[in-house]
Amino acid sequence: MSTAGSVYAADSARGAPSSSVGRKTSMATSADSLSARVMTEISVIGSLTLNSVVEFPDEECMVVRLSHDKALWAVGLSSGKIQFFTTESCTLVYSLDPPERKENETVTGLVFVPPDPSSQKTERQHLILACYATGQVRLWHYTGVANPLLWTLQVEALPQEGESHPQQQSEKSRQRGGKAKESENQQLLCLACSPDSQRFVVGGVGGEIRVYEFRRHNLINVCQSSYSVNRVDGHRNRVCALLYHPLGRQMPADYGHVFLSGGWDNTVQIWDDRRGHSLWVYFGPHVCGTDALDIDPLQNHILTSSWERHRALLQVWKFQDEAARGRVDLDEPGVQEDMLKGRPLGELQQDPLTAPSMGYVAQWLGDQYMLFAGAMQTCSKLSTEARLIQLRLTQASQAVSVLR
Repeated sequence: MSTAGSVYAADSARGAPSSSVGRKTSMATSADSLSARVMTEISVIGSLTLNSVVEFPDEECMVVRLSHDKALWAVGLSSGKIQFFTTESCTLVYSLDPPERKENETVTGLVFVPPDPSSQKTERQHLILACYATGQVRLWHYTGVANPLLWTLQVEALPQEGESHPQQQSEKSRQRGGKAKESENQQLLCLACSPDSQRFVVGGVGGEIRVYEFRRHNLINVCQSSYSVNRVDGHRNRVCALLYHPLGRQMPADYGHVFLSGGWDNTVQIWDDRRGHSLWVYFGPHVCGTDALDIDPLQNHILTSSWERHRALLQVWKFQDEAARGRVDLDEPGVQEDMLKGRPLGELQQDPLTAPSMGYVAQWLGDQYMLFAGAMQTCSKLSTEARLIQLRLTQASQAVSVLR
């Protein structure tokens, strides 16, 4: 969990001992005083245990990510810094500073690059991708090498009508920190890396999603709306969350190129990174956080939260497998209407006895819990209602299978 200037590490195991309650790892204030202050600001109900607190004076924590081996967690800060802490003791072990201090060089997205099993080089095993509000993407090798910045990519604005196709344009980049020419940039808000670490996608204020080849970081596709009056097949506002399907590594033929996106236009969309337009659209979720979108690989269900007071805290949607495999034509009669009429399989409603919350985090935690975090009354919530919703979803899936 993170707030402006603070990150909280918690343990959801019932009865788990708290060996580091209130630990402050990198600040001057004593652990006891910090713990006392934090406990006056938040309340913990149920089996959730506050493990550690890390505070960043005069900074805002924008994004937090856990490494694939769960040994480290990384924090992207409003200053452009990325700091790495051990999960066991919350000790600061690495810190990455941007090569140039620019205005608004905020880290807006982070993703640990999946290790490449075919590569024996250690430099392919400790990589993290970051995107920034300045329109840049950087690849870092974070384990303490002399020059951790491997490359920087400056995302260019897409051409207007009549100009060359974006895939034919060369995007400015610099190797090992070399200076790149300043140009009009695209503010980035999120990114994701394919399970085979061969591609990554970035999204931002323009609504389009760019697909890059990882090794040479060149633009290979642009996923965007056709802006047709007869169909919805892409975003028409900010893209705030991107996520490759978690089954892409185990089932690359079916899911290796499939990713999801969510944004301000009240839609969540399914894409194939080789195609120009989306394959399916869910209407309703107003996604405004990089963690407000998740997929459960066991049941193949999508989880969303919305930055709106009148919507449910969490909504669960059935993943459209047929569309993801390219078997649904959005121009077929009735398909657009079916998408518009689509409803979530389950919802976790707002608490009527408290002020409504606007959500920016929705995450599956195994098959027993869902995590919600938001603003206003509720800061964060671990919900065991996931069991009930999963039961309903399983029954619904079985019913659909019977109907087929």
